[in-house]
Amino acid sequence: MSKQIKTIQSSDKEEFDKLINQLLEQGWDLVDGTYSVLKDDVYSQVVSVDKVKGYTRMMSQKENEQ
Repeated sequence: MSKQIKTIQSSDKEEFDKLINQLLEQGWDLVDGTYSVLKDDVYSQVVSVDKVKGYTRMMSQKENEQ
């Protein structure tokens, strides 16, 4: 099984929340214990996705759009 991991960071809380929510809708998962607010109010969160799970969810969403 292959996982992809990303760290999302933004100083704009609205933009940060929007991006995190988009990734969650695409099948990404939050990695427990990785949310933090860094120096200068930079919001940070690590997300991961099982490549098979993410692909399956993406294909399912495309089928529902048709």
